[in-house]
Amino acid sequence: MAEKVPAVLSVISLEVQIKTPEDLERLSGDLDLVTRDIAGPTLGMGPPALFVASTLVIRHLVEALADTCGEDLETTWGREAAAIMQNLERLREGDQAHGID
Repeated sequence: MAEKVPAVLSVISLEVQIKTPEDLERLSGDLDLVTRDIAGPTLGMGPPALFVASTLVIRHLVEALADTCGEDLETTWGREAAAIMQNLERLREGDQAHGID
């Protein structure tokens, strides 16, 4: 599991660099390589380890945000989880508008 944390950080680092279609094209090879390795058994226990590693990264980020906002972890997580769900709904609506299931 610990071997997957740097890979999760690599994926996030690549994702935050993608702002345009050109960025996606430029970084897609690196992203595909890291994503394949991160999901496969080459870096530990495969998908279960990826889940734990991703959760550790997310928890760290939420704890840092809570600290910055002067909130307890549950308040910050509740607000951000609601924002994620709202964003997910917007993405679903956009997919439906374009005929994507």
